[in-house]
Amino acid sequence: MKMTTKRTLILGMVRTLGVVSFLCGLRGCSKSGGDTNSTKDIPDGGDPAVNENAGKTDEKLLFDYYEAVVGTVGGDCYDEITITETEGAHRLHVYHKDDGAAETHVVFPVGKELLDTVMGLVGEYGMEHWGELSGEALDGKQYVVKFRDQNDTLIRVSSDNMPENGTSAFGAVRQAMWSAVEAAKKEAK
Repeated sequence: MKMTTKRTLILGMVRTLGVVSFLCGLRGCSKSGGDTNSTKDIPDGGDPAVNENAGKTDEKLLFDYYEAVVGTVGGDCYDEITITETEGAHRLHVYHKDDGAAETHVVFPVGKELLDTVMGLVGEYGMEHWGELSGEALDGKQYVVKFRDQNDTLIRVSSDNMPENGTSAFGAVRQAMWSAVEAAKKEAK
């Protein structure tokens, strides 16, 4: 079965046990030995799929943060956090996958302030211009951020085309997204 087909099936199902174990260990991939936080499917090419309709056909993808362990034996561990919008309401989708395990998916309501925060970071680090750069991938990790520009076009930047301060930019986005996840978890209790 293709990964996108599995993802479509998984999106509709959040099992109680999976949610509990996911929320208990939300901040990292247990078998990778590191803290990872990220964004979507990883097709055969190792790159997250561009999905304009994250989760549901009536949801519009506004922002996507993805981090994966790459270039390691058995390294299929990743995290992804997306911000979507439907009918004016924003939602935070959190996807997590440990090595050899099924992907988990949890959704939280979120205010527009999070989108404003991460788009502020996009501007601060000049991420809208990273597409003009070329570089080498980082060993062990892959980072991808997708966001919409002023023309509502989905822009994709990654650790393959970042400037020298790129890891700082991804770190700042990661911190903002995970802080929102932690806040949403507390709200949900």
